Amino acid sequence: MYRTSYNSTPNNMLARSHENISSGKRPCVNLNHVVSSLEKTNSSAFSASKAETKLAEITAGRRQCIPIDSNSKAPDIAIAEFLQSFRDKIDQQSFDAEIEIELRFGKITSYLTELRCLPSQENVEASIVLNEEQMRKYGAKFVSGVHAQEFPVFLKGLSHLCKSDDFVERMEKSTVYEIADGKRLISYDHKDGPKASHLQEKKRLGSLNIFLPHCSYDCRISIACEGPLKTVENEEALKQDAENLRLRDRTSAIGKDIHLDLTEVSVEFGQKKKIHEVEFELTNVLTQEWLQQSDEGDRSWNKAINHASILWRWVRFFMPHAGQAYKTSWETLAASELQNAYSKRLGGNRNRFNGTMPVGFARWHIPFVKKGEYHVSEKTDGVRYFLVVAGGSTVLVDRSNAAYTTCGIDLLKLVLPERTVLDGEFVFHQKEKRYVFMAFDIIATGPADTDSHVSKKFTERLQILNDFLSENGPYAAGIREHGISRHAILTILKKRWVPLRHLSDVLRQIQRVQKRDQSVARIYDDEKRVHFTDGIIFCPNTAYVSNTHKEYLKWKWADLITIDVAVSVHSDSNRVLLSCGGPDNTRIDLDAVIILDPKDVPAVQKVIQNAQRRICIVEIGFNPEKGLWNYKCPRSDKNCANYIQTVLGTLVNLAEAITEEELVYRLTSAQGAQWGEQMKRARRNLLQ
Repeated sequence: MYRTSYNSTPNNMLARSHENISSGKRPCVNLNHVVSSLEKTNSSAFSASKAETKLAEITAGRRQCIPIDSNSKAPDIAIAEFLQSFRDKIDQQSFDAEIEIELRFGKITSYLTELRCLPSQENVEASIVLNEEQMRKYGAKFVSGVHAQEFPVFLKGLSHLCKSDDFVERMEKSTVYEIADGKRLISYDHKDGPKASHLQEKKRLGSLNIFLPHCSYDCRISIACEGPLKTVENEEALKQDAENLRLRDRTSAIGKDIHLDLTEVSVEFGQKKKIHEVEFELTNVLTQEWLQQSDEGDRSWNKAINHASILWRWVRFFMPHAGQAYKTSWETLAASELQNAYSKRLGGNRNRFNGTMPVGFARWHIPFVKKGEYHVSEKTDGVRYFLVVAGGSTVLVDRSNAAYTTCGIDLLKLVLPERTVLDGEFVFHQKEKRYVFMAFDIIATGPADTDSHVSKKFTERLQILNDFLSENGPYAAGIREHGISRHAILTILKKRWVPLRHLSDVLRQIQRVQKRDQSVARIYDDEKRVHFTDGIIFCPNTAYVSNTHKEYLKWKWADLITIDVAVSVHSDSNRVLLSCGGPDNTRIDLDAVIILDPKDVPAVQKVIQNAQRRICIVEIGFNPEKGLWNYKCPRSDKNCANYIQTVLGTLVNLAEAITEEELVYRLTSAQGAQWGEQMKRARRNLLQ
């Protein structure tokens, strides 16, 4: 286990630059003195803790839900802020001890029920940061460990890592007697028998909890100081005074930056039980890098965010969806500067999302597309966002004009120019097992009028986007200049656009797969980009058009065609009502046209109930075998249903059911106009 040593000898003290501390004038205090002073507060602290625990137990029954409304914070930013808050505390103590920075998996549970706390809304991704005071407020506690039946899956992932050159596997068994006041007696087992026991003192300086209701587990980050291992003469007496006995069987992956520890713990005192712990600890080198940095020019902050991102990288390795985008509040951001960065370029209200929107591809579009100048690309099946850098902040803006954050987003302000605005999709990369931002258009690359690109044709914007995200562009060059780990910053990839004549090449890179729920999906794979796709986009060589662009077209496989409808529950009959948008902000009933599959009605009712809103937006898809519509998912990123024209266009797309073979033949073949006759001839031949 790597840790950071602080020696009492002035020559060995870490060089730190703090304006509020006189250089070379710090008092040196050994661990015994610090522990002694801490012990004096233990009695009163213990009494206070009992009172707080009792209060938490009383309130837990009423506060089992944790509010998540627009309340999320990017996990790496939260961890970095937590680390930074302890810099002075560690520095001022300067004791002869070692610093441990650790993250572990577990669950935030109710004191009363012992069950995991629920979010105030279901089916919403959230990353809620909770300090100890907030945990008490909600009557919650963090319980370390993962399910026993899932522990082998973690071990398998660890074993896979150790097959690479980046990690070395280490196994060890130890016996730990936990004594009062943070003392513990440790002995490590060897093939020749147990080693001599050593006494160690450990004090936790602080901890931070992150509630991840959409993931299997929550996380706790802690900072602790550990004294050196000391030989003991009264070993048996110490064992008699022990409050707990833990037998640890640990498998570790030892890397350059981090230790990944998976431990099966047998608790032998009191109620005997087994705990399966998953812990990540920063190495000595990284901890020293952070602590040695000056606070001038955000140096220590940049190092803290880099190290926090390394911790969160391994959370995402074991729980990929911990890398989701999370809804946050505009109030915590430079809202006006961020919103003006895109709204002024697009000439719209800064309280609205004015991104370009495609319309469904119909047969009457075919001659129009063949005559025009079009580029094509796969239609990425992710979540649409603007990526905006302004006012010292970086944010993702969804189609409801809500602000979102994610891990790795903060460092973008170091590498991208002020008032950069990219248009794209946030999508899960199936090969790298992480979320990336797929940029398919560029709106602005700076604050000047000449940095706006919306009036330029698409081919010119595409060249600007390619240059912007090239190896010599600001994104890649900035990462190199600042020495940022590629795992610490949000990955931005540019979408691959090709001329219309290469449509068949795009389709050849799409594979049909079956998901675990037996539904059919398609994955686009050109080696660099590997993600789910649901169709083809046809982009005309025009200026950027805000809102609906009638020449900007989307084609989807018939089994993936969906619409977004508003759903509500009839107050008397409890029947689910479906509607879409109409003229002058009216709603048009769809109940006579769109029939929801009865088996999906309870799921939709639950979405409405959990959202605590009278009307919700959900995505539904048509099942031609039943003639019914199936519920797909809630659309929390949208605040209004599809407009009636979009719904009618979707029904036309379903009726036409243009296949990819017809699409390619009619758009790229010289004999494309003969498709109808060719198909009639083929059908007649089948009957002969």
